Amino acid sequence: MNPIMRSTSIRKSTLSLLIALPLFAGTAGCEPPPAASPDDATPAATEDTPAVADADAAAADAATTPAEGAAPEVAQTDLPSAESLFASNVDAIGGKAKIDMIKTYYREDDMEVVGQGIKINNKMWWSNGDYYSEATMPGMGLTRGWKVGEDIWSEDPINGLRKIEGKEANQQLRAMELAITATWKNHFSKAETKARRMIDGKPAIDVVLVTNDGDETVMTFDEESKLLVEQSFTQDTPMGKIPTTALSQGYKDFDGFTVSTKSSMQMAGTEIVGTMVDFKPNAKIEKGKITLPDAAKGKK
Repeated sequence: MNPIMRSTSIRKSTLSLLIALPLFAGTAGCEPPPAASPDDATPAATEDTPAVADADAAAADAATTPAEGAAPEVAQTDLPSAESLFASNVDAIGGKAKIDMIKTYYREDDMEVVGQGIKINNKMWWSNGDYYSEATMPGMGLTRGWKVGEDIWSEDPINGLRKIEGKEANQQLRAMELAITATWKNHFSKAETKARRMIDGKPAIDVVLVTNDGDETVMTFDEESKLLVEQSFTQDTPMGKIPTTALSQGYKDFDGFTVSTKSSMQMAGTEIVGTMVDFKPNAKIEKGKITLPDAAKGKK
């Protein structure tokens, strides 16, 4: 394959992955690192464990003898409830009153596919749950997305204009929430604390959320700051189901509302990093900006 054809092929593959994302701008790869659990945290006995007459004593000795190179045990006691973590996260990002005050926002991000030199600029205009977004990739053109009322549509150079429905639409709706921890009951049927583990030397708590249609999302919170640091889920896409992991970093305050400004996403062996360019809460959005394209109006 000549260099030009190969470059185009890479861009098409990358575009396919980006289309799969609920948001082009880093909120959301490979499977995430396994969360610690009480069973996982107990190291196995080594071959050098001496035999003793009392089998129970031997088991106790083995359980307290860490295998060579094993990660230190992470305590699983006093885990906070999922609901208390969500409430703490809402407080950490500004509080429910502040969240309710944000009726619109404009956000712009620059994204790069690691190792491929592919860069994407993404812009989003959001108003009371509806939105219009556009992502530009050199050599591939414009990808656009809309949510107006109950209708969610996208348009891209590969699939053209299409309506998003079913699980894919539900995932889009969850991704577009300004603060999912404040509205999680609108999207999930249950939430349960799973385990404590270490991320970059700091304790973090995994919470498993499940929807009525069986979708599972793991949200991970820094135990001290209560900020969201990781999400993992399986994304439904035109390409099939893609396990996805998203890391959130670089939190910054914008008029009392705290937002992640850096992200790293892994999906299907590809890493995409994002950096926020601009975020304007309660931005003025021109009339008609968030409107379905004519070809989508009236279609079911």
